[in-house]
Amino acid sequence: MKRASTGVGKLWRNLHKYSSTDTVRDMDKNARPFQDIPGPRGLYNIPFIGAMFLFKPFTKYTVETAHLLYNALVNQYGPLVRVRLGEWVVLVSDVGDMETVMRSEGRYPRRMEPYINVLHCEKYDIPKGVGSLEGEEWHKYRSPLNARMMKIHSAHQYLPVQNEVADDLVAQIKLGKIQKDGALELFFRYACESISVIAYNKRLGYLSPNIENDPSKLQDLKDIQTMFKLMNETLTIPHILLKALPWKAKREYNSAANRIISHATDYYSNTLANIKQRQNDGVVDENNFMMSLLMLDKLSIEEMGSVAFELFSSGTESTARNLQMVLYYLARNPDKQNKLFQEVIETIGPRAPLTTEALGKMKYIFACMKESFRLAYPILSGPQRYIATDIVLQGYRIPAGTSVAMMNQKVAKDEKYFPNPEAFLPERWLRDETGRRMVPIPSSAVLPFGFGPRQCLGRRFAEQEIDLALTKIVQHFQVDLEHGHEDVELRYRIFVGTKHPIRFIFRTRS
Repeated sequence: MKRASTGVGKLWRNLHKYSSTDTVRDMDKNARPFQDIPGPRGLYNIPFIGAMFLFKPFTKYTVETAHLLYNALVNQYGPLVRVRLGEWVVLVSDVGDMETVMRSEGRYPRRMEPYINVLHCEKYDIPKGVGSLEGEEWHKYRSPLNARMMKIHSAHQYLPVQNEVADDLVAQIKLGKIQKDGALELFFRYACESISVIAYNKRLGYLSPNIENDPSKLQDLKDIQTMFKLMNETLTIPHILLKALPWKAKREYNSAANRIISHATDYYSNTLANIKQRQNDGVVDENNFMMSLLMLDKLSIEEMGSVAFELFSSGTESTARNLQMVLYYLARNPDKQNKLFQEVIETIGPRAPLTTEALGKMKYIFACMKESFRLAYPILSGPQRYIATDIVLQGYRIPAGTSVAMMNQKVAKDEKYFPNPEAFLPERWLRDETGRRMVPIPSSAVLPFGFGPRQCLGRRFAEQEIDLALTKIVQHFQVDLEHGHEDVELRYRIFVGTKHPIRFIFRTRS
């Protein structure tokens, strides 16, 4: 299936026609020094604690509204801002500068890891997963996974069983399991169940009508959400203080992480035992993700277990929250929802499952998802990297090793690239017969899954899970918003959410 995301791949190939050596050689020798980059001064630059003065009680911003803080800094200081957020961070909001950053991440890209998770791994001597590794170790680990996870069709073989999961989501909605404030919770259970059939090759029962009677499963759900909540809450605590002091957040994080790791280890052990039995019986199952990794003979058993755990824990929260936001914009724009409904009916009818062939024909559903990513950006800024070489942005020299955050969340609403930027217009992402969009969009402007070798490893699975849920929900329901709850305020707990729950109304289609 060829989709608009191939534009990012083309951009990436074009960017890497130019080596980082060329960038250094051609660097403007008259570039101004790093310390001259505009940004907050005075108290805000005090080592370790300066970032605390950017947030409440000293300003109106919280960690959950940090995106508004970053936007305000760019509005005040310009397209390049230097700010101390524990370490020096450069905020980049010019698309040309973003492309320079993308060229400068090096062969082994480095990105920030939530420090509370680093401390947890150190305390309990837990091996780092692929998302936390760096250098050659990361490359050795990641390379064999790309063949199984990053190709366009990587997730398609799991469509039949994931269709069943999406059917169960619809059944839960019909049973009234979505209360006024409970949509996100049900979407989260859907995401957990949908990824479990890949990570562990089995249904774990998160959409079971009797899950309330299974405290272990309920604890899994709570622990994953707690981990992301605490990652977010500790982002602005200086590393030296987070490590040295006995924060309550560390204790809660360690407890939640240890429980979910223990349960995930049990799931994986059972999966591995099943695989070995099937191999002994001469069964080769290409739709078994773990078996396919085992047959590659590139990863150790422990590394495969880490992959399963990261798939299970990392993608669920983001998938659920992004699914909620797409549905919100479709509910706010009935004409767009109806257009998507027509595409679904014309492609697969009112009850049929979603197939690979059908998915390849459904262009509007992808446009709706992309437009939702633009309006409610999945993360509070954009991709972050520690650049591998010195670069020059806006006439200022940025030293190698500096943390650079791309402000895609702000660029995605720039009317220069997106006319009528506050409107939900999926049509802006559609392409004509030649593959061109009606209005050109810079490929670096919206990068919800990151870019390059270090982009989100679970991207294909997340997109497919959202596509499936949207297809099934629109097939069966007209989605509306409760009167008086049409407007939302975005908030971030690592991933996008809202200040108050979104109150959906699901009306069964006749």
